[in-house]
Amino acid sequence: MSSTSSISSALNLTGLLSDIDWQQVASDISAAQKTAQITPLTDKKTAQENRLSAWQSFNTLLSAVTNYINTSKLNEDEGYESFSAALTSSDTSITADDIVSVSIGTGTLRAGTYSIEVSQLAQAEKISSDSIASTSTALGISGNIIINGTTISIDESDSLNGVVRKINSANAGVTASILNVSDADHRLMLQSASQGAESISLANGGTANVLEALSLTNQSLSHASGSDALSDTFSDSTIAIGTLLGMSSPQSGAVQITGTDGVSQNISIDLAVDSLQGVADKINAAGITGVTASVEETTEDGITVYSLRLTSVDAADLADGNNVLQAIGILKEMARNVVQEGKDALLKIDGYDIISSSNTLTGAIDGITLKLTGTNENKPVTLEIAQDNSGLSDKVNTLVSDINSALAYIKDQNTYISSDSSSSSSKPLMGDVSLSGIKQTITTILFGDIKGNETYKTAASIGISFGSDGTLSLDADKFSAALSDNPDEVLNAVKSLSTGLYNGLNVYADPYSGTIKSIEDTISTRIDEIEDQIEEVEARCDRQAELLQKRFSALEVLIAQSNQTQDWLEQMTNAKSND
Repeated sequence: MSSTSSISSALNLTGLLSDIDWQQVASDISAAQKTAQITPLTDKKTAQENRLSAWQSFNTLLSAVTNYINTSKLNEDEGYESFSAALTSSDTSITADDIVSVSIGTGTLRAGTYSIEVSQLAQAEKISSDSIASTSTALGISGNIIINGTTISIDESDSLNGVVRKINSANAGVTASILNVSDADHRLMLQSASQGAESISLANGGTANVLEALSLTNQSLSHASGSDALSDTFSDSTIAIGTLLGMSSPQSGAVQITGTDGVSQNISIDLAVDSLQGVADKINAAGITGVTASVEETTEDGITVYSLRLTSVDAADLADGNNVLQAIGILKEMARNVVQEGKDALLKIDGYDIISSSNTLTGAIDGITLKLTGTNENKPVTLEIAQDNSGLSDKVNTLVSDINSALAYIKDQNTYISSDSSSSSSKPLMGDVSLSGIKQTITTILFGDIKGNETYKTAASIGISFGSDGTLSLDADKFSAALSDNPDEVLNAVKSLSTGLYNGLNVYADPYSGTIKSIEDTISTRIDEIEDQIEEVEARCDRQAELLQKRFSALEVLIAQSNQTQDWLEQMTNAKSND
């Protein structure tokens, strides 16, 4: 008789003897078990996913309310600081808009009326060289020039076109161009990038007088500050001046300074080594009568800068050596040909004289930018700044619309869906306590009294009310009438309602700590737990199916063994009968 193992291997689960497909039976039993156990879990998971999706959709709508209140600043005083500007002129010979344009910015702006009179517009300085024969021929000029504190290197091979390119590439606060008077008459033009009376600062940055060779300047004068001489400004007082100017080969030289007693002293200055403070120390150590050198620290546009001041000196008291004083800015090269003088804007606002280096004034009237475009001396124009509430109705309307979207969602979630004539199903958030609490928060705020108001004490009194269908609406006519009657109370009402809504709803809608965020996190955790349960059920059913397969295999082996035994008995019986 064959062994059990060989029978099992041969028959496996084919059901050849029993005529039963044991593998299919095991699979069907396992599938039935999975269906019975997993379907309820899947249904629970689907329900939780629907709840999560519903809360996410609602949170988007609720956040739209709080975000709009926040961005439009309806819960802050700043949200109601809306103003309009109007320009008028009592003189028919001028048009106010031709003199000045006005734009409203931010700041502590207040309603008011201003008289504006412009006597001079600001303009940028523009200078030119003498005639230069060619724009493309090498000029044969070599050395450094310093424009507004920026060093520019000129090479002998540079043509007029090359010089223009180098100046413009240096971003030195000027624009260089060429004016072609004729085929053999070309002028190098420099125009300041900024308006104002401050002239373009020009200096030779080495021993060569390059500016004179370019015929841009013809003499040196002291950079005067009252009875004193003042240098250019530098970003540091202890670093070598040549380094601050970006010089590749800073010059040195002996400068001569004459005191108030007429006695001159020579001071050696090396721009490769000496800082602004070092130069001041050398001058003071020379003991020049009546002359004191000091480093001054000032702030320009929020940046700390330093300059060298020499007391009681002018150009006649200074003799430069290798253009050292020019490089520092104590002596200035004067333009040979001034095409357009730099000028500050001169104006009066309410009779007060104001000087501006630009035609655009941002600080004269807080929150207002004035752009000067013409002059009207002795013919003032009037600027009226008035509070403008015309856009408030649109803001409130948007807020009402956002609230309605949230309320409509709550209503929809609490509405049964009829699937046929005899049954119905509910939405994912049907009867949810948190959802009901949010609706209660909204209605409580909108039905509440407004503190501080005597006439317009409720939302309904300014035109914000609920209809019979639960929809919030704004009566534009009623709102406009209330705003005209008592703007302060209406503004207070809108701000009070907005503040209450923001504070009340942000408890739910806050993306980091809000109640809805917590609910969503809890649902997500529950979904993960259900998924783990489903995996456990599937694994358990698979193990049970494997066990059944082994049992059915063993049963098939027993059937085979039984058949063998029967065959043997029959053989023995037949053999005995034959005997």
